[in-house]
Amino acid sequence: MQEIKEELTGTQNALDEIIGQKPSIMRPPFGAIDEEVIKAIENENGKIILWSIDTLDWSQKEATNIIKNVKDNLQPGDIILMHCNGDKSATAEALPDIIKAIQDKGYKIATLDQMESLNKE
Repeated sequence: MQEIKEELTGTQNALDEIIGQKPSIMRPPFGAIDEEVIKAIENENGKIILWSIDTLDWSQKEATNIIKNVKDNLQPGDIILMHCNGDKSATAEALPDIIKAIQDKGYKIATLDQMESLNKE
């Protein structure tokens, strides 16, 4: 539990330095959740969030595959998992087409806090 808490605190502090605020919404690495992770995030007054579409940009490194994974599965309210670590040039290349596919379906791109406020209405 202490290791999880240290990881959360370290990440929150790093983001606070970069963007000027600590996140309240957290995605556990690999989406791995157990009771310890839940308690650690709750102790930080955080909420757990996962994705609904995995672009698979970590395994299928071609832009066409990344785009297809999104287009084939896109629904209102989806959260799309994309990575920026390592060589993700294919992810960056796919992004304009993903944005266009979202807009072509008439959907809007929103931040998590915007989505959260819509769900409260």
